[in-house]
Amino acid sequence: MTAVNLLQLRKQINSLLWTFMDPERFRRSLNQLFEQYTDLAYKPGKGAVTSIRATELNIPPLVLRELEIALYQSVREHPQAAVDLCDLLWQDSNTEMRTIAAKMLGQLPAEFGDEVLLRIEKWAGEQADPFFEKVLLQSATISIRRNEPDQKSVV
Repeated sequence: MTAVNLLQLRKQINSLLWTFMDPERFRRSLNQLFEQYTDLAYKPGKGAVTSIRATELNIPPLVLRELEIALYQSVREHPQAAVDLCDLLWQDSNTEMRTIAAKMLGQLPAEFGDEVLLRIEKWAGEQADPFFEKVLLQSATISIRRNEPDQKSVV
């Protein structure tokens, strides 16, 4: 796997943020960014057991973390656009896209709590994969847990 040039990555993410208000364009640009950082060195051998999440792109964690940090401000400033993006990204088959959708959902302001809960319930009901259930419970509920710690039932 090649090293990640942090300065270049931040420039690419900044460029990506310019498409935040256009969900489909954002998704395409994000997919291009992920494809650029895909671990092309990973090649499972013949007869290897395939993963349940065969659509994983093997993106370096640094790329995902930098993207999450950069998205925080955009999500807070444009929460309705973020909700639309979350819906679109969750429909993607790639693990990383869905993970970003869940993380964005968890960054929404408190006044979007009902929309967050609605999506968590819907998305969790669609999942048979424990990995995504864990991602939803850990990432998508962050804002609710921080703003409403006394709420008894999240999902």
